[in-house]
Amino acid sequence: MTDDTKPPSARPSRLSNTLSAKEKKKRSALTAQEELRAAVSPARDSSVPEKPAFDIKKILIRVGAVVALLWVVAIALHSAFETRVPFYVVGVVTIAVAGVGTWVARYIKRSQDLGALLKGADTAEGRQEALRKLETDYKKDDVQALIARAQLEMQEEP
Repeated sequence: MTDDTKPPSARPSRLSNTLSAKEKKKRSALTAQEELRAAVSPARDSSVPEKPAFDIKKILIRVGAVVALLWVVAIALHSAFETRVPFYVVGVVTIAVAGVGTWVARYIKRSQDLGALLKGADTAEGRQEALRKLETDYKKDDVQALIARAQLEMQEEP
């Protein structure tokens, strides 16, 4: 069987004769890393927008419906027993739900921003830019930012 009739994987490469064993090993490790990155990173199509992991509108509608139902119950209890206590209770619940909702919305936004930052850090330059943004845009005691920074630094020097 001649070299022309052998499958491409069975043919000796011209490059393999000129490289040392260390260079071959290093080159194969680099190509393996590139193949893994290509396999893990999804194909990016700019025409299709990314869908968030959950729909915040649906959550707001459901929570709003529960709070509205609580107010209806409070009005019914006020009419039946002529007391304002249900209004106070539902008012406190409404304020608590609003506070927790605000905190969750900020937390989700920060998580999405960090995810977008890490998604763009697939090259060495991208990682350096992401590290600069983590240093300037996030607080020193932000746990998510610290974990993201550690992930980026581990990609540089494992």
